[in-house]
Amino acid sequence: MMEQRANLYTCWCGKPRNLELHFCKEHGFLEDKLKQARAEVMASVKAVLAPLLDRLQQLLGD
Repeated sequence: MMEQRANLYTCWCGKPRNLELHFCKEHGFLEDKLKQARAEVMASVKAVLAPLLDRLQQLLGD
């Protein structure tokens, strides 16, 4: 139980973590890169799906 609590306050490397990033300062860039990549993927998915959804709405609306 104590190990689990300690993990809430430490990075995977064992150093104290930044509470906002969930990693220590040294590894915090990983989460930033993950957030950026996730946003890029979602933007790409929306760009691909938008025309298909528009076409589907046209077909269902007519």
